[in-house]
Amino acid sequence: MKVVQTTSWYFPDSSGGVEVYLDGLVQGLTSRQIENIVAAPKIGDQPDHYQYNGIDVYRYPLIPSPSQAQQREQTPPVGFEDFSQWLKAQNADLYHQHSWRFGCGLHHLRSARQLGLPTVVTIHMPEVVCLRGTMMLNGNSPCDGRIDPVRCGYCC
Repeated sequence: MKVVQTTSWYFPDSSGGVEVYLDGLVQGLTSRQIENIVAAPKIGDQPDHYQYNGIDVYRYPLIPSPSQAQQREQTPPVGFEDFSQWLKAQNADLYHQHSWRFGCGLHHLRSARQLGLPTVVTIHMPEVVCLRGTMMLNGNSPCDGRIDPVRCGYCC
């Protein structure tokens, strides 16, 4: 079995909770003979390939100044075709996306679905469901996660 793991950030360019979680997941799956490859965007116009902690990593190009339509995922980011072609060439069995933002979002997930890949989305950052992006109600207490347009609008 081969799993493509995608994220907005990855080592060595950045180091945070998502990267640490994903590395642990990939190492655990690999120890169970499940092949993994990580893909993440990299600012620039050329793709990059390397290994991190024994795992193949593909960095697809992403422009640094996206249009408003691209930021809102109304249109694919410049360079998206590189990702789509790469994904098709992987002959993967599963697509697991760990981000939902410009550079790793709706168009990436759609590309996997169009290839017929079963897909999984794991959201690590609250910005997808929280306008404030912190899950802190009014900025000072943990939110219960209930989405209410008036309450969320006031909090934001």
